[in-house]
Amino acid sequence: MLQAMEVVELWKRTADSKQSNALARQYGFSSLYEADAVRKRPQRPQSDKYEINALYVGGAAFVTASYEMFAASGLEIKRSSPFEATFVLSCANGGHGYFATEAAYDYGSYEGTNTPYAQGTAEEATQRMTEMLCKIYYND
Repeated sequence: MLQAMEVVELWKRTADSKQSNALARQYGFSSLYEADAVRKRPQRPQSDKYEINALYVGGAAFVTASYEMFAASGLEIKRSSPFEATFVLSCANGGHGYFATEAAYDYGSYEGTNTPYAQGTAEEATQRMTEMLCKIYYND
């Protein structure tokens, strides 16, 4: 979002779409118009409708999510898991869109602009999954 605002402000100051488009592409937008669309995108309310689960069999744990998550989220869950082996399964029990990382929203990525979930939801769900794994590991 910050990069999109910077692109649009440059265009407003200079009225130079060529320079603005160059900056937009540098930030990963296809054009000034895409950056402007991201800038105008309404902030979505935090969704309370997603399903996550955690279970274990022997020394292996499984977490499931009803959305498609980024590899960065899955790697964070595995890094934080107390289990010897942790498997992260996306789009389990139905697919409900993307859980994009906070950076994906700022850069205007496809996933960040095509999700029903608010910015920060992926990080929240990642934290909850880690807490669930710790709870079943330590029998809390």
